[in-house]
Amino acid sequence: MKRYFNRIKAAICALAILTVWAGCTKYENPPAVYEDLEQDGDGTVKRKVLFISIDGAVGAEIKKIMPTNIAELLKTSKYTFESVANNNTKNAATWMTMMSGVSADMHGIEDDSYIPKPNENNPHATPVGYPSILYRISTLAPTTKSFVVARDQAINTKLLVSADETFDATSDEAVKKQVVDVLAKKNPGIAIVQFKDVLTAGEQYGFSASQTGYVDAVKKVDGYIGEILTALKARTNYKTEDWLVILTSNHGGVDKSYGGDSFAERNTFTIFQNNNFKQLELKTEMIKSMRFFGFYDAGQSSYTYYNPIAFRGRNNPVLANETMYDVAKTGEFTVDAKVKMNPTNGAFDYASNAPF
Repeated sequence: MKRYFNRIKAAICALAILTVWAGCTKYENPPAVYEDLEQDGDGTVKRKVLFISIDGAVGAEIKKIMPTNIAELLKTSKYTFESVANNNTKNAATWMTMMSGVSADMHGIEDDSYIPKPNENNPHATPVGYPSILYRISTLAPTTKSFVVARDQAINTKLLVSADETFDATSDEAVKKQVVDVLAKKNPGIAIVQFKDVLTAGEQYGFSASQTGYVDAVKKVDGYIGEILTALKARTNYKTEDWLVILTSNHGGVDKSYGGDSFAERNTFTIFQNNNFKQLELKTEMIKSMRFFGFYDAGQSSYTYYNPIAFRGRNNPVLANETMYDVAKTGEFTVDAKVKMNPTNGAFDYASNAPF
């Protein structure tokens, strides 16, 4: 008897958008499996996805800490500690991006209401809404069961309302216990998990491997992940299941804050683990550039805050010492730059930042 098994291709594609790499390479190890896999025999192999976000985990700092269970996962993973979140690193914005595959500039989500903000260039237009990956799964593969365990209640009640079951948790330990229970008693096709103590530690101590409080929080959550993976392998039907484990973070942080667009705030990590994968770390040469703004003239009114005949380096530098590129009103200099452009199929709507 032949049966068709859903790869949950849409889920993997949408979740993978979180990772932004300069280059794109296909790694067919094991061989690519597309949405419908025709298989002979009694068809017992079930492909499933476990997605875990450690909110506030900075990729570069996780690599320095390298906790035990994450290090073990890397042995059968394609992974990077250089993935980059969108320029809006607020919690709701980054979670919407992870769950929809749509950039923050497009979905317009700013807070836990998960209601898109109006288009400033067309405030009377109805904002465009984008469905979550669980909504797409419920529509295209309704027999695939989905479960969500989250610290932020709005993720369950507003963002991922299409899940078959959602669970609110008041602590990361409660998250771990609930996920272990789901894996023992339920039959998820996709499970989405949110840990938040690392984010809280970053706000309290600083988002850095040099801060003991932050390191301790990372290691504690890593222990919870180890217990979850143990529960996963203890499932009755584990031998006939093919799990893709995705471990990532929604955004990073700098000092004791986040929400901005600095590299530290955007720097995340992403691990795609499957028992058949060979270990491979994905690295890239990051493209960093200066940003030039109108030259500030304190003697002018707010309406002419930037002098159109001169410019300066920005005050919150992407590059170290970026302000050294300030140019006075009478100064001159030449910029030699490499330009990377996104291809479009047609004209470009600069108002909405999208091709039309």
